[in-house]
Amino acid sequence: MKLLVREQGSEVAKSLFAAATMLFTASIGYVEARSALGREARAGHLKGTRYDRALTELERVWLAASVVHLDRDLVARAGDVSELQGLTAGDAIHLTSALVLGDPELTFATWDEALGRAAREVGLAVAP
Repeated sequence: MKLLVREQGSEVAKSLFAAATMLFTASIGYVEARSALGREARAGHLKGTRYDRALTELERVWLAASVVHLDRDLVARAGDVSELQGLTAGDAIHLTSALVLGDPELTFATWDEALGRAAREVGLAVAP
């Protein structure tokens, strides 16, 4: 959401996005973002052109990203990660998606404390 609508952390998120040479996301990221946009719209916090701009920005970011797709192996690993790290299913999928990339230069971006802590525990660099 931080790339899509102005909120605390948006400027940092935009800086990270602009500096990235490659962007990866788990396939569920799109659904999570659409769910969050819909929730904000239904609550009356995101209306009209603000919603339209956020949706357009999501499409732009989504097209710029390389998507890590779910398969049986990733789901099984995410199950292990969820159980061991105490993460939600979605967070475990995001973390496992980063791990399967196997890139030592990867920076894992999250504002979620539990997810950030779990990512650090498995050796990922975490921003912010």
